[in-house]
Amino acid sequence: ERNMVAAAATVRELRPKNHGVQQITAWPELLAACRASPTLAVLYLQAQPTLDDAALGLLGEALAANPRITGVNLGELPGVTAAGWAAFVAKVPETALIDCYAQAPGGGPDDATLRALKDAVLANRARLGLGHQHPSMWRTTDYRAAPQ
Repeated sequence: ERNMVAAAATVRELRPKNHGVQQITAWPELLAACRASPTLAVLYLQAQPTLDDAALGLLGEALAANPRITGVNLGELPGVTAAGWAAFVAKVPETALIDCYAQAPGGGPDDATLRALKDAVLANRARLGLGHQHPSMWRTTDYRAAPQ
């Protein structure tokens, strides 16, 4: 895991499995490195059983502190509660996230929270002049503004 934490300072895309890490246990150290990284743009953190409310909160803080990180793949996270997801979604407007993937089945947010997450990402895209719709980098469907 030390190699992965060190890599966070130099890579554009951080994929734990590429550094031989199947399960992250050093969330505070990893997210502190992400917070300070001058190069990191995308995190792949899907299916991490140890990513809980506390780690997701640290991730939100790291994203708010590092505007270079614009994408995060969270997938399904069985250790995150509804309150943890709600707190993360509330933090998204303070970040530069323009793409975020989370999945409801298997421990992701419920449908309403997932919609709120997509809306927050779309609001970031609009704030950054990138429009109200975009193709997701992880799905074949598009994010679109919620029906009025």
